[in-house]
Order: sequence, then C-alpha cells, then structure tokens
Amino acid sequence: MIYTLVRLDMESHSRRCCEILSELGPVAPRRYADEFRRAWREYSERRINDDESFYSKILGGLGLPFKRDLVPALREAYMDSLSLYEDSIEALESLTGRYKLGLITNGVSSWYERVLEEFPLRGYFDSITISSDVGCRKPCRRIYEAALGSLGARADESFFISDEYEEDLVPAMEIGMRVCLLNRDGGPAPGPVAVARSLPEALALIG
Repeated sequence: MIYTLVRLDMESHSRRCCEILSELGPVAPRRYADEFRRAWREYSERRINDDESFYSKILGGLGLPFKRDLVPALREAYMDSLSLYEDSIEALESLTGRYKLGLITNGVSSWYERVLEEFPLRGYFDSITISSDVGCRKPCRRIYEAALGSLGARADESFFISDEYEEDLVPAMEIGMRVCLLNRDGGPAPGPVAVARSLPEALALIG
C-alpha cells in the first residue's frame, strides 16, 4: 500500500542500477527489474535477512559476482527513484483526527521506515504493518489481522485502499473490509470493486 502514496519509477531505478553495475558486466534494465522484484518478494517475507544477501541474490540471478562496495549506491538508487504523489499529503491530512489510520504494505521494514521518515509520512499513521515484520505478505490473511489488531478495529468497520486488486483487495474483501481500487491510470476494474482515479476520490467513498 505504500505505493498508493509514493511512486517508484522502476524504469529509472533499473537504468541507474545497471549503470552502477556496469563495471561488473552489461545488464539490461528490464532484466534487472525482474531480478529485483523476485528478490524483493523473498526479502519482504524474511527469506532474505539483510541488504547484502538481497543484492547478492539479484546479482546471482544476473550472473554477476557480488561486490559489497556497490550496495550503498544501489540502495540510494532506489530512494532516488521515489516521489510523493501530489494528492498524498492532502488526503492524509483530511483524515487525521477523524479516523484511525493504518498502513499495510509488502516490503522490508528497514527500507520503508526510511521512506516514511524522509517524505515524511510516518506521523499520519496510528499503525504501520510491514510484511517483513509479520513474516508473510499480502494476500496472507495474517497481515490484515495484525494491522486490525494493532488499531483495535474490526474488519467490517474498516476501509482499505490499494492499487493492487488480486493481491491486496481480494483478501481484504474476504475478511469483510470495504475496499477501493486506486487506479490512477484509468481503465476498467479487474473485478467487482469500487474504483477511484485519485486519493480524494477514493476517500469520498468512505461515507
């Protein structure tokens, strides 16, 4: 869900990482992106435990030797590829004091803690639930239950917004949450769900 608030320019990120890795050998940005996503899934489920192991996994998948000295630059390339959506702060401020706000996201705690501090977003949330802390990713039911428990909230009184239908919204609906698909690019809904083009539009559905 963090990417409903913050945009990752994966094309720019992959291109920059390929430049950093060029001393080890040529890499196509699309291939780097595929290996990044594959390793990220494992990292966010705690099957990888640290940044060096994460990048070692990526480089191994690319057929390149691991070089520890490149890890800080690769991490910074990720941060440099993030930007805040224009409507994020306005939307969060409109909810502050009216509702308890929780963030549920598939990711790595040490990375997303920095994202939440630098933009800054942390202060808006009463609860932050990150998959690497729980040990499972959405669509695992346990991550939703952990978030609801931390807020002292019931599923049937909660409203969940995400830009991912199958992985995020379907399991949320299955446990009784009201949901909205944030589809900033437009297009038809992939299933029976409310759709919004912006966060303000999504929030209008809370009622």
